[in-house]
Amino acid sequence: MIRENLVTGLKITSSSKPDPICEPCLAGKMVADPFPSSSHHSTKLLGLIHSDVHGPIKVASHSGFKYWVTFIDDSGKFRAGYLMKKKSETFSSFKKFKAWAENQTGLTIKALREDKGGEYMGKEMDDFCAEHGIQRQHSVRARPQQNGVAERANRTMEQGIVSMLHQAGPPPCLSGVKPLLPSSMSGTGPLPLLYLE
Repeated sequence: MIRENLVTGLKITSSSKPDPICEPCLAGKMVADPFPSSSHHSTKLLGLIHSDVHGPIKVASHSGFKYWVTFIDDSGKFRAGYLMKKKSETFSSFKKFKAWAENQTGLTIKALREDKGGEYMGKEMDDFCAEHGIQRQHSVRARPQQNGVAERANRTMEQGIVSMLHQAGPPPCLSGVKPLLPSSMSGTGPLPLLYLE
């Protein structure tokens, strides 16, 4: 700033070179230490499903989708996702996922782990899970490490989508999730997701 004459009256009296590490920059990028990985995993398909809602995305898709919800099996690590226009569609997406997953595997969902977000906490969801014998596991709110499987899946998907969109360079109205998915998908069925473990 001094060399470019952008400030006046500023004098540097130190002869040492400036620190190449910007402490405020580092502090701004800090995140909490990761939680230790759990050694408890389901041994059977649909024994535990991790779920999280992602969004709103900055620009809605051409069809108006602003959110997605992922459902990840703890044992097989298969993933399914549903596009949503509103977070309130989470319960209907879970019912669709449950029907699809149980039909595909011939098994039933035993437990659902989510972050205790409002989209999961309605009476309808509680009653539905109780009626179908699905144990609810809530992580502590605002601690994404406790719902790490689903949180990481959503972050990985978002980073991949942003990278592909940046490379493709579509106009902003097409920069939502929808353009990356098969054109036959309308948000009513499970979506094969891009990243499988």
